[in-house]
Formats: sequence, structure tokens, C-alpha cells
Amino acid sequence: MKKTVVVSLLVMSFSALGFSASAHAQGFYIGASYLGAETEWMGEREYDAGLEARLGYSFNSLLAIEATYLDLGTVTLPDFVDAGGSADTDAYSLAAVATIPLGNLNFFGKAGYLRTETDGVFGTIAGPRQSNIKQDEMFIGGGIGFEIFDTFELRLELNKSDDFDWAG
Repeated sequence: MKKTVVVSLLVMSFSALGFSASAHAQGFYIGASYLGAETEWMGEREYDAGLEARLGYSFNSLLAIEATYLDLGTVTLPDFVDAGGSADTDAYSLAAVATIPLGNLNFFGKAGYLRTETDGVFGTIAGPRQSNIKQDEMFIGGGIGFEIFDTFELRLELNKSDDFDWAG
């Protein structure tokens, strides 16, 4: 179900506005990103690809608020006899975004709340075990956007929390 929602948001964003609407306009905007993410589960850190879908509201050219769904990818444990496993991490965030517009370039910083949920299965001698870890934490990020049209902006963005790093 989650993947269907993400695909629907991606299709809508590409057909309607592209990656992200202009930060200079007041009102709602949507966006999508292809991510590179670093996640950790049971002591293993991995880089993986993921997706991001965002809905935002720009109060003016300087301040906005964004709600985001993130698919941060999968962490795979090394395979041992009767062991191994993998976990998938999804996240939701709510952030304030401050922008400094300079012509077609928009430099932005963001800070907010990140809710992550990591669902995994790992093997033990006694058989497979389920793992469901939910975390709440703060994150910060920033990046640069380049306006191609009034309603189309390409963004490069880096974000960091205590347990997760992602770029889109």
C-alpha cells in the first residue's frame, strides 16, 4: 500500500510540477526525489537507494513547511548459518524550511521532526524473529534549488539525524 501511494505521488508530481514547485510562489507544492540513504539496523550500516515524496506550503519566498514520506531503503545482515536477515526503513517528517532566493538559485535550510519505522526479519538458531523499531528524532538539512520554470525546480538536498543520513 505504501509503495502504491509513493508511485501515485511520483506520477502526479512528474506530470504536474516536476520535482518541486518554485519556492518563490506562495501556496502548496509537491515534489519527489530519488534518494541515497545511509541506515543502520542491528549494528549494520548500509547505503541504499530510496524515494521521497513531499507536500509543502510556502508562506512567502522565505518560509515554508513540508511534510515528507521517505523510503530509506533496506539493510541486509550478513548471512551466517541460521542467521542473517534484512530490514526496510520508512520515515515521515515535518519540517520548517527557510529559503534565501538569489535569482534562479534558492539556498535553503530545514529543521524538523523525523519519525522512522524499521521492519525486519532476522534469523536465529531458534528460528526467524520479527523486529519493529520506531524512532522519533530531530533532523537538519539543507541544499540548493535551481528554478527552470516558474513552477519547476530541481533540488540537491542533504539531511542528517542521529541515526539516518539521506541525500536527494
